Amino acid sequence: MGIEDLIVVRANFSVEIGNQFKRYGDLLSYVSKLEDLGFYGVYYDDILHWSDFECWSILAAIACSTRKIRLGPAMTFFSYRHPAVLAKAASTVDVVSGGRVEFRVGAGDIGVRTSSRLLGTPFPPPVDRVKQLREGVEIIKMLWSGKNTPHEGHFYKVSCTKMSPIPVQKPHPPISIAAKGRMMLEICVDHADEWESFETNPEIYEEEISLIEGICRRKRRRHKEIRRSLEVFVALNYDNKSMENTIRTHAKSMGISIDDPWLRKWLVGGIEKCRRFFSKFVDLGVSQFVIIPVTDNQEWFVEEFSSEIVKRFT
Repeated sequence: MGIEDLIVVRANFSVEIGNQFKRYGDLLSYVSKLEDLGFYGVYYDDILHWSDFECWSILAAIACSTRKIRLGPAMTFFSYRHPAVLAKAASTVDVVSGGRVEFRVGAGDIGVRTSSRLLGTPFPPPVDRVKQLREGVEIIKMLWSGKNTPHEGHFYKVSCTKMSPIPVQKPHPPISIAAKGRMMLEICVDHADEWESFETNPEIYEEEISLIEGICRRKRRRHKEIRRSLEVFVALNYDNKSMENTIRTHAKSMGISIDDPWLRKWLVGGIEKCRRFFSKFVDLGVSQFVIIPVTDNQEWFVEEFSSEIVKRFT
């Protein structure tokens, strides 16, 4: 059986960017190429210390320069953004883009922690970040609804919830939540249209699926209503020595060592290995892959990835 025989379900591919382009014009040209090559979405890092542009501002600019590609933050965070500010930013970009925003949010991990250390922004303990995320998402959905229902919670007090503009997409832009562990997956089941995982080990990923499906049964929500997304660092490997240097440089730019266990989650290999990987996760129900290119040549990567991977799954 050939690799083509394994591909029986379609999936979307999106690209995450942040610090690869210092010049505004280069960034817009790259996004235009992604759109022309058939990628589903482009997501911009909301990590303050390594993103060259401010996330929601650059998303508005991308919205004005594109026609159909979906757009949103790679993940946005309540650690340094009040939910009312996020609701306003996202609804504004949704209006500017004609309804193309994907609202992607997480509790924050290594990137937000590093920004906190370098820039002095808040970084609450893990349990507080999870509770803050739940409360923040609830406020945003309320603001987007256009209803005036004041909120007083543990982290936020919002007296006036009437907001303008409200999003183009109804009932609101799709909400993706990056989640691992029971508490975060509970929030996914309660509020998310899409669950994003970063677990690239198929056996562990299947355990996560079992967990979220169990929560869905308990809360009486159909698990198929929650789309599955997977974030993957991808290094197309044609030269082992060169790729090792590229991975080392990429890891250093993120503030992690080459020995960090997280790097073992990265997909490093040639086209055939990549096809087998994506085929396996498509079979596990993943409908969107969010790709972080690990490369010294962004344009070569997306052209190669589009012709050899994207076109075979979409």
